[in-house]
Amino acid sequence: YGLQLAKALVDSHQAEQVLLVTAETYSKLMSLDDRGPATLFGDAAAATLVTAGFDGLSDFALATDGGRHNRFWVEAGGARVPSTAETRDLVEDKNGNRRSREDLFMHGAGVFDFVRKEIPSFTRGILERAGLTMDDVDLVVFHQASKLALDFLNKKLEVPEAKRYSNVDRVGNTVSASVPLALHDAAKEGVLKPGMRVLVIAFGVGMSWGGCLIRWK
Repeated sequence: YGLQLAKALVDSHQAEQVLLVTAETYSKLMSLDDRGPATLFGDAAAATLVTAGFDGLSDFALATDGGRHNRFWVEAGGARVPSTAETRDLVEDKNGNRRSREDLFMHGAGVFDFVRKEIPSFTRGILERAGLTMDDVDLVVFHQASKLALDFLNKKLEVPEAKRYSNVDRVGNTVSASVPLALHDAAKEGVLKPGMRVLVIAFGVGMSWGGCLIRWK
């Protein structure tokens, strides 16, 4: 979403350069006694400069479904459900996890079900509208949600091993910083090189998802 907006501002001559900053500190939102989120997420930040004259961003697609918002959210502590002693109280679930209504809640099975149902067809749609197949792509970078999600998507979409990239084992799920951080690491490691066509797919809280093609420079 942010990358498409930055490109639109440049393309419409409202700006010559747009610095897109994505920063996440999910450690502030989690209960360390809730094993799911506590073992998955990492804090990170990334900065992406979009400039006039660069034509390497194309074929954006965006989608959202607010009906699934409560699969991944913080229920209380804001304007709709203000903070109280009750919303701050730690409650233990049947699995022994303890969190308050002001802590991040992730319905793991529900999130994976969303990934399974939406992301494969969405990814194919971007390629089809661009007149491409997976053979025409040099590298595929998904949002680094989890090893389980990445393994599923790579297998379902038949992404060749040589075209896969992941750093989730080192940095965890860094949410909106995930894709730019993965691109940075892939370039630094020599996996991503100038001239390569990259398919990037992001998804998460909302639930929202998006993707585009990048000609790396």
